[in-house]
Amino acid sequence: MRALILSRPDITLEEIKETMKLEIGITAISAIVRNKLGFRFKKRRYTPQNENELT
Repeated sequence: MRALILSRPDITLEEIKETMKLEIGITAISAIVRNKLGFRFKKRRYTPQNENELT
């Protein structure tokens, strides 16, 4: 799983499940990724500031 995540840093939990043909839930995969492997997820992607937010 570590190698898969390192090779595809934007992979989703669902894609991990499908690629590895896992029969466990997304919550369990998330726990493994966070607690066992030490990876963290960003909640949202970077977006440039809105022009109105600059003033």
